[in-house]
Amino acid sequence: MLPVQRSRAKFCLRNSKAAGEVCFLRAKIDGVLECNGGQFNTNGETPALDLIGAEVKRGVYLRDGFKAKGGVNLQMAKIAENLDCTAGQFIGSNKTPALYANGATVTDNIGLNDGFRAEGEVNLVAAKIGGKVRSEGARPYA
Repeated sequence: MLPVQRSRAKFCLRNSKAAGEVCFLRAKIDGVLECNGGQFNTNGETPALDLIGAEVKRGVYLRDGFKAKGGVNLQMAKIAENLDCTAGQFIGSNKTPALYANGATVTDNIGLNDGFRAEGEVNLVAAKIGGKVRSEGARPYA
């Protein structure tokens, strides 16, 4: 597990590969969290990318070839701009949803566009979304 607590600028994991949970539990990121093209894999017991209670002052980008085997947990996260999952792949298990954002706050849009793919549950229950949820060209629950 890779724990992160504070980043003062852009936190870039573009094209990164991780075997095991990457954890931003209650992290404070003063800029953007970018994981475009990243490959995050767990055995399905824990989320591949865990952002429970994280606060991101700008957008979160999980797109353009991003893949999370074990899913992404955004429960109670606060994202001050967009959550963009365009062309990302989210693979859940019987223990972890593909994309879990129960109680999350996203002040702008959520993009699940153009090749977004989810295998497993996508949960936006009780999420506060300031803009729109866009899903043109998505392939959820494949």
